[in-house]
Amino acid sequence: MNKIILSDVYNIAKRLKEIDQNYFVVYNTSKYKYEVHNSRQIGDSYCLTVPFDCLDARTIVLVQQSRIKNISEMVEKMDFENAVLQKINNKTALDDLMCKTENNIRNSTK
Repeated sequence: MNKIILSDVYNIAKRLKEIDQNYFVVYNTSKYKYEVHNSRQIGDSYCLTVPFDCLDARTIVLVQQSRIKNISEMVEKMDFENAVLQKINNKTALDDLMCKTENNIRNSTK
């Protein structure tokens, strides 16, 4: 069961509406977690689960980071991180292949 949060100590519910008037906060009583929803979203209003025990400024930052407006920045960051991981994986695979090749050469000359 979800309980809509209309007001809170730090006015997070109100501050989220300043970002987008369609945002609203609920407290999920079965998960004991706060969730941010957007009524304009097609299908389901769920946006994210707040990973903190309370609503505070970190919630605002989290919502701003996850907004669609920031998607190109997020995709660029993911692409960069994936490229770094790919280089690491390629180097690891190449090092492994070189080690196996050297072992095969050593074993074949004995």
